[in-house]
Amino acid sequence: MPQPDLHIGIVGCGKMGANIFHFLSDFPFRLTLVCRSFEGAEKINKTFIRKLDRSLRLGAIDQAQYDFKRSRTSVSNALADLGSCDLVIESIAENREFKKALFEKLDQIVSGNCILSSNSSSIPPSEIVPHEKRNHNTLGLHFFYPVSLVNLVEVNTLNSTSPDTIDRVRSFLLQLKKFHMVFSEEENFTINKLLLPLQAGCCFLHRNYGLAYSDLDEMVKDTLQFPMGMFAFFDHVGIDTMLVSVRNYVNDVASDPFYQSLIVELENLVVRGKLGRKSGAGFFQYEDTIASAAHEDEVTEQTISPAEIKAMLIRWYLDAVDKLLAKGICTKEELEHIVREYMNAGQSPFLLAKQNDYQFSV
Repeated sequence: MPQPDLHIGIVGCGKMGANIFHFLSDFPFRLTLVCRSFEGAEKINKTFIRKLDRSLRLGAIDQAQYDFKRSRTSVSNALADLGSCDLVIESIAENREFKKALFEKLDQIVSGNCILSSNSSSIPPSEIVPHEKRNHNTLGLHFFYPVSLVNLVEVNTLNSTSPDTIDRVRSFLLQLKKFHMVFSEEENFTINKLLLPLQAGCCFLHRNYGLAYSDLDEMVKDTLQFPMGMFAFFDHVGIDTMLVSVRNYVNDVASDPFYQSLIVELENLVVRGKLGRKSGAGFFQYEDTIASAAHEDEVTEQTISPAEIKAMLIRWYLDAVDKLLAKGICTKEELEHIVREYMNAGQSPFLLAKQNDYQFSV
């Protein structure tokens, strides 16, 4: 059963912060959302109240539940309102310095027992922890968008994160009925990195073989049974967000030509202000949510057969799955759940391997 006395704080009123807030507002926690501006806080609060009013009007909640939620949920622009929190979830811009500065401020506000967590999708918590005294109760708590629909959470720990902190966070996630996995400092962002070779591979095929974004996306969907290809996925997440994440993921292999294709493609779009769906154009143009072909840069064209492309896509994808299995980071069942929830894949990677005579190393 949820713990009504648990006080959860969220910092950030952007797309993800607001989404986490509205999801958690359906649980009987004490909940405080802090926005950067008074106007942002007012906007989120009005949306929350409209949601409650609608639930009351439709009979989804009664008056007692309505009053309970109103009294235990607050939205403000003052970090000081987080002073009594048991857990704070940071969800601000994907910027290392911004996050570190925020954690330093929070450290002066919350109690020593409060868990500080970051919803970052690519910045390790070890790089934003305010000081050594917070090492034991700082970690990453990465929800996936939209939170209410994707049953998946990454818990990215420091090597110094205490077992008690991990247990408290797992208890919180169990109350949310969220499937979650705890990753060590060396394994941070395992889920997001799963498709990195495939993403880089699609950019490699585009730049070296002159294949159109739309054609490659169709091949990915047909071959791997994903609901969208990698370029549509980039546009969905946001090109600027993807660029920051990819740079963090491949920091140690950034000079590798294979990953350079991916970085260059993303950089070219960011420079031109094409950030994906949110800006109306990215790898594709968007009008009334309908995607159409976008201008594609000059590329080197070589000859490659559809069968060769299919084999490369399968290998990039399944090699990444095999790597996680071989290292013992994920079980077969966990990987099937991750792929299903993260990419809404219509087929198990293990069935795909069987159909294409791919042999896993373990």
